[in-house]
Amino acid sequence: MLLFLLLLLLLFWLLLRRLQLTMKITSLLLLVVAVVAVVVSENPKAGSRPNIVFIMGDDLGYNDVGFKHFDSLWENRGDIADEFCELSKEEVKAKLEEFFSSGRKNLKPDIQTPNLDALRASGVHMEQHYGMQLCTPSRAALMTGRYPMRFGMQSFVITPGQKYGLPLKERTLPEAMKEAGYSTKMVGKWHLGHADPKFWPINRGFDNHYGLVIGNVDYFTHERGGQLDWQRDGVFFKEEGHVEELLNAEAERVIMEHDTEGDKPLFLYFAHLAAHSPYQGDPSHWKNYEDSCADDPVRGNYSALIEHMDEGIGRVVAALKAKGMYENTLIVFSSDNGGVETYDKVMASARGVNLPTPANNSPWRGSKASLYEGGVKTVAVAAWPGVIEAGSTSTDIVHMVDWFPTFVNLAGGTPNNEDHPWDGADVIPTLQGKEPSPHSETLLINSEMHRGAVRMGDWKLVKKAILPTETEVFNLRYDPGEKTNLHGMFPAIDKKTR
Repeated sequence: MLLFLLLLLLLFWLLLRRLQLTMKITSLLLLVVAVVAVVVSENPKAGSRPNIVFIMGDDLGYNDVGFKHFDSLWENRGDIADEFCELSKEEVKAKLEEFFSSGRKNLKPDIQTPNLDALRASGVHMEQHYGMQLCTPSRAALMTGRYPMRFGMQSFVITPGQKYGLPLKERTLPEAMKEAGYSTKMVGKWHLGHADPKFWPINRGFDNHYGLVIGNVDYFTHERGGQLDWQRDGVFFKEEGHVEELLNAEAERVIMEHDTEGDKPLFLYFAHLAAHSPYQGDPSHWKNYEDSCADDPVRGNYSALIEHMDEGIGRVVAALKAKGMYENTLIVFSSDNGGVETYDKVMASARGVNLPTPANNSPWRGSKASLYEGGVKTVAVAAWPGVIEAGSTSTDIVHMVDWFPTFVNLAGGTPNNEDHPWDGADVIPTLQGKEPSPHSETLLINSEMHRGAVRMGDWKLVKKAILPTETEVFNLRYDPGEKTNLHGMFPAIDKKTR
């Protein structure tokens, strides 16, 4: 590309000389051409807006994927001793080796995700990617680019009997992408309002939606509590088939039927139900775990769901390549939150029984619904040929609120009005290693009536307001498993995070 531009520049210069323009005009025009050449060479995709595919997993355990995590933490494990008292590098190594060897080793089998692994190999693994602690808050953050506490959706999920949804005054990601001239498609789970059609995806910016609007359904009947929740473009209908198989096929169809000759790039939001409960793997995938999980069918079905989800990722990538769209498509994958590794007392009481839990968030502490790393740190990768370096790893903080401004900026769209400011920022330069994280100084993990958490650099504060109250301070670089409460030991940090 750069060589072509230089040849074009030479031809342009010869033409100007032939036309005998004045030296001042000639120099000015050459300067303009040179600037354009540099800008284009810096961005291989300049002038061509990318297709964008966001794939969301549901309740995926951080350690329930095939590719290796924690690359940077492991490599830097001996370089952090000076920050903590008098610990030697050898002592730090010993502590971190114990940390990395900890976890729920009893969970078998290791789940294989070859398609997600391949996506990771073709792009960047975001080691410090945060969602919210539950399904609804995380999806609200993605769809608005704003912390859900701004509009009262930071604490709970929308259950079948509730009537509210994502406030209509909130501008949504698909609305912004449609304004920018994109074809907007959604496949899968919504969970941002179901009781009134005004909250449905088809009325919040998506041209088309296929899937479910409540939080979860039976994978085979597509019902919850006897109520059918399966629709296409706002019309409920019965359809046979496992949820994951149907969603995978639909996402593939959307891509294959996209008009690549038109002037509308594709924005596809593909939100899997897997691996959310109820844990019902399709027989074609469950058979792969039937023997190894004979004593733990919950883990086996959960594993089968993840395998099915992974199959969908492969079908999406294959469809993009078949349509000639892959080279100019940004693909992002993230779970909404951590997996269900433990039930807290409230969740266990609501279910009436302490059911087995399938996920493995190790080595992080916590589970879905908690504000510890295991509840809010998610598996996340992004790939875009020629723009994001293949096989790279980012240790910069990225949050779910960043994707709205990132996508709209790539689309050439308009930002939110000042009365509804984004809390995120365009993170493509961060993923390229050109700029630091927009959250390098402060990241609000959540602020709720009864608790909250904030991260400031390597330091993290977790505050519980209910009696008995508790304040916890962790240094995530030294103690990524949040095992040692340092509250009171570093007064300056306590004051800073207060």
